Amino acid sequence: MRFRSLASLRWAVSLTAVLLVSACTDNDRAQLLSQVETVPPANADTQTNQNINNPTLTIPTTFSVSPGDALTLVWSDEFDGAALDPETWFFATGDGSEVGLPGGWGNNELQYYLPDSAQLEGGVLKITARRETIGGLNYTSARINTGDRFAFQYGRIEASIKLPSGQGLWPAFWMLSQDSPYGIWAATGEIDIVEAVNLDGTGGNEIFATIHYGGEFPANASSSVTYTPGPDVTEGFHTYAMEWDATEIRWYFDGDLYAVQNNWSSTAAPYPAPFDQPFHVLLNLAVGGNFPGNAIDGDIFPATMEVDWVRVYSGEDEPPPPPPPALPVDFENDPVTYDFGMDAGFGGGASDVIANPDMSGINTSAQTARMQKFAGEVFGGSTLALTGDVDFTAGEVFKVKVWASRAVPVLFKFEGLNKERSVDHSGSGGWEELCFDFTADTAGAASNAITFIFDLGVNGDAAGDPDNWTFYFDDIRQTTSCAGGGGGTFVNGNFETGDFTGWTLTRIPNDRGSITLDSSGRGGRAGTVARLVAAGDAAGTNDVLISQVALAAGTVAPGDSIDVSFDLYGSLTGAGGVVFVEVIFLNAAGEDLGGRNFVGPPDPYFPSETWTTHSGTVTAGTAVDGSQWDVSGGVTLQLKAACGAIVGGCGVDASFDNVTFTIN
Repeated sequence: MRFRSLASLRWAVSLTAVLLVSACTDNDRAQLLSQVETVPPANADTQTNQNINNPTLTIPTTFSVSPGDALTLVWSDEFDGAALDPETWFFATGDGSEVGLPGGWGNNELQYYLPDSAQLEGGVLKITARRETIGGLNYTSARINTGDRFAFQYGRIEASIKLPSGQGLWPAFWMLSQDSPYGIWAATGEIDIVEAVNLDGTGGNEIFATIHYGGEFPANASSSVTYTPGPDVTEGFHTYAMEWDATEIRWYFDGDLYAVQNNWSSTAAPYPAPFDQPFHVLLNLAVGGNFPGNAIDGDIFPATMEVDWVRVYSGEDEPPPPPPPALPVDFENDPVTYDFGMDAGFGGGASDVIANPDMSGINTSAQTARMQKFAGEVFGGSTLALTGDVDFTAGEVFKVKVWASRAVPVLFKFEGLNKERSVDHSGSGGWEELCFDFTADTAGAASNAITFIFDLGVNGDAAGDPDNWTFYFDDIRQTTSCAGGGGGTFVNGNFETGDFTGWTLTRIPNDRGSITLDSSGRGGRAGTVARLVAAGDAAGTNDVLISQVALAAGTVAPGDSIDVSFDLYGSLTGAGGVVFVEVIFLNAAGEDLGGRNFVGPPDPYFPSETWTTHSGTVTAGTAVDGSQWDVSGGVTLQLKAACGAIVGGCGVDASFDNVTFTIN
């Protein structure tokens, strides 16, 4: 904010005598103020805003802020009171000589600061510059700061400000050292959160983010970034923010990062001095000075800088992890974290979480939910409260692993959505994965709870017959299809069912390419084949794929051999078109986290107009780069035709037949 350069200081001093008594007409020709209008006097002795002696200094404990950190508000002024609090703000008076600076606050500014030029009105701080004569100067304004009242070191500071427009105005939101341990300015540092000059005049819509450091004036240095926001900063309120830690300072406009500084120095102490100490806050509106120049538009007054609020936040060394998603649920946490409703159930149903009594087959997890149905109402069940609303865009098909000793219908209902499905467990006396398909049936309502009812319509007797009235459920997850999973086997590899039973079909984007069954005798082959057509161009890529998802979940183990073979026929046009055949490894939650391996050589296939048989072996859990992955959620076989974004176009027309998949 001060001493922009020694050269400009000398230049401005030489003109001060003229500029203090002149103004500009619309054509920028200087005139004596007496020839323009009479400038009314101001009175420094009748100010309502009064400073207090011995204010209380508060320096809260703050932590560095990293992008994405959770923030804790440690200080703010919302300006909702009747007047500014002198325990929070100090009101400057005069031209700077009162605090040992050269007149003009060290910048050859033309205003005399008066405390009452800062007022609260309608929950907004208004700092107003006027044409008034006092102390030999022809303008008044306000400068307030939190020195000896509030300071902080590291964190985030932001303010909502509407900046004033006009040639000759210099609004600023900035910070100075609280205790100046490294000497006088600028050895002790300055951080300008936002400054602007001559907005809508010669300054356009530019704002400035600046740090001052180095040695004491004139051996000071500075680093500055100029930024032009999209919206007019004089038309409304915008949020100006600065995040600060030991090695970096970042500036934001309305949440958008636009400046970063991480290289500075001090002649008084090693890096990261001088920005390793508490700083206090300043707000002011200057008139004229080295930065905006001293050509003042006399028609802009009164001019006001408006501030809705100022807030300071502390970051966290280790931000708390985000809450877990509503799904999947695997019951592996402490049982007390699972809420099954009033008394763990209703109508004779009761649920809790216990050690898995049958760690075999598709469910080897350590813990599982148990539901028992006792004598009571025929709809006895339990409602599992989730951590939040289900994100149905992630899939409208839900799979649950269920154990039952006898054949039993299992009701799955979304509370709030009031949609339910019933699927039968075979009564195998083991774990089976049941699939509840709500496709196209979840619109219009949210749900954060799932109700389970076993054997709807029948009173239970878990007390007298626990074997028949005790059930277990686990690993509730969502997906896009009921195909595969549950230890299921690969099906329909020759497509002779006349449909895509067992396969999931995907187009990316979904308005390009096609996936069809073709029985036209492609390449002279009788029967039905799967035909994948991808079409890319300079505007974008296109992937089309078919897959069988979560095969052998709970039964495949790391190190198992997965043998795959397939017949491929087709053609390529343009450039950038390929065919991929991959095995993808899924974790216990059924998630694809990137572990995969190519079938055959670690390269794509290029189809030809001759049917060709390809085969390969994949080691379960070992990715193409040798990294190891969880496969407890099963494996997915994926056949994909892919086209890149190619000038002139890209095309893949690939047909598959006789696909086999075997785990050894």
